[in-house]
Amino acid sequence: MNKVTLNTIAISTVLICSSYASASQFATNYYEKDLIKICESAKDNKVSKLKRQVRQLGVSYKKLQNRLKCNGVTLMDFAIEHNAEETAMHIARKASIDPDVVIAKLNKSKEETETSSS
Repeated sequence: MNKVTLNTIAISTVLICSSYASASQFATNYYEKDLIKICESAKDNKVSKLKRQVRQLGVSYKKLQNRLKCNGVTLMDFAIEHNAEETAMHIARKASIDPDVVIAKLNKSKEETETSSS
């Protein structure tokens, strides 16, 4: 091979890799905004908004519950921390989590809130 062909191959490889990194970064930023909106909807106790955002993203509640962290905790626990009972119960139903677990966590969260405010 001649020198020009090798240089062309090297430059093409660099361009392809850099464009892939840019596309990957764009996708990450794009999904990050959507995931933040999901956390906010869970916190704000807005079930209909949460349903719409999850449907638009096309990810199951189970995956969101197992993989998404909102301020370092699971989606359902984030809702519970903010006393968002409706969204916490909705997430539990959709992610196949025992409702008794959610109720116990909600009660514990309320007790901690009452204790800290006293």
